[in-house]
Amino acid sequence: MCHLCYGYSTAPGFAPFRPWYFRPESYFYYNRQYPPVDPEIFVDSVTMMQRLTQDANQFLQKVKDSQDFAEQVMKAAQKNDQGTVDDLLTGAGIQSDADIHYNPDGLRVKMTGTYEGVDCCYLTISLRW
Repeated sequence: MCHLCYGYSTAPGFAPFRPWYFRPESYFYYNRQYPPVDPEIFVDSVTMMQRLTQDANQFLQKVKDSQDFAEQVMKAAQKNDQGTVDDLLTGAGIQSDADIHYNPDGLRVKMTGTYEGVDCCYLTISLRW
């Protein structure tokens, strides 16, 4: 076996030379100071997300229960009538700020929840038709 094949001596009786090995006590440890946590924004974001999911559930239930409604949405999208699609989805229960996109393959609704004027959560529904 070649004693110098790996860049350091592997001859019997010699410890391999590892130039990047440091002893653990040579590491510099420091104590990080984290700010105190405030779950208020997190809890409010969850509350807003529950509202978004309720809106989404109402819309999905309307599509599931009414084939006529689903047909109206698809026809309006096929005609590229954004106003009618927006009105139909708003009438189906989407009360949150929604960004509605459609194409020949399907529909995508991105609902945004806000807390104190700042976006706090998003819910995106992607459906194929």
